[in-house]
Amino acid sequence: MPVSAGSSLRFSRLLRWLLPLLLFIGGGALIPAAHGQTALPTSFTYQGQLYDDGTPVTATCDFRVLLYDAPIGGNQVGNTQLISDVAVVDGFFVLSLNFGAAAFEGDARYLDIAVRCGPEPSFTSFADRVTLTAAPYSLYALGAPWAGIGGIPADLADGDDNTTYTAGDGLALAGTTFSVLSDTVQLRIAEACPAGSSIRAIAQDGTVLCESDDNTTYTVTTGMTLLDTTLGLDTSFTDGRYWQLGGNTAALTPTLGTTDGLSLTLIVSGTPALRLLPGLLVTDAPTLIGGSLENRAYAGTIG
Repeated sequence: MPVSAGSSLRFSRLLRWLLPLLLFIGGGALIPAAHGQTALPTSFTYQGQLYDDGTPVTATCDFRVLLYDAPIGGNQVGNTQLISDVAVVDGFFVLSLNFGAAAFEGDARYLDIAVRCGPEPSFTSFADRVTLTAAPYSLYALGAPWAGIGGIPADLADGDDNTTYTAGDGLALAGTTFSVLSDTVQLRIAEACPAGSSIRAIAQDGTVLCESDDNTTYTVTTGMTLLDTTLGLDTSFTDGRYWQLGGNTAALTPTLGTTDGLSLTLIVSGTPALRLLPGLLVTDAPTLIGGSLENRAYAGTIG
């Protein structure tokens, strides 16, 4: 009804509200801001419908709005909003509210609204607080705690936002890229020398300096042969200085034995077959032990 001088608005059990439409003020519909544009404000609009005795109100009214953390009692969040001279037409009104981004941190919030129309001296509170639904919580995304964010990229999941780096010993830093200082750290050896040569030196960058074998002088003693770099046994000797597999034919009888007082044993298939022992008797004549383990000695037998 139109509000006239001296009239009063009675709201007890007379207020009926449509579902509030809660939108951010952003020049109309929400459009993603391009880079470089002004940041999204923290204000939002609240739209409702006001009735008096079942009749939509048409008047100029003042509104007082408080934000709470509980539907009854609780603590006030943010500052009290006083909006004057709001045009209410056919019961519809729109309020622009701004409790700051800190007011929305993920917990439930409730609006405590009071209205004063025309010459009324005091505000009349709505019967119940209005529960804020999803839209204002878009403000929460502007300052959400790290632990409340989902779908975090792997390179940010550790919570490390440190982008300041320092290169230590042996490293160089260009932008965000580290590299090894080859004048401080020996790099991996990436080369090899050709056959017949060897590594003489290794550079800091991992390259190598090769050299050929400079020791080409070999000396052999009597009884040895040398052909290029191959050593062998000189088989031209016939003086019995070594035993040949094909037999020896020397002017002197070939000699094979010991000079240290130990026995000389011939082994066949891993089993001692013939053993010559140093003399054990007064004559100091060597003792010869040979034959099979199956041999037996009997009294009166010779040979």
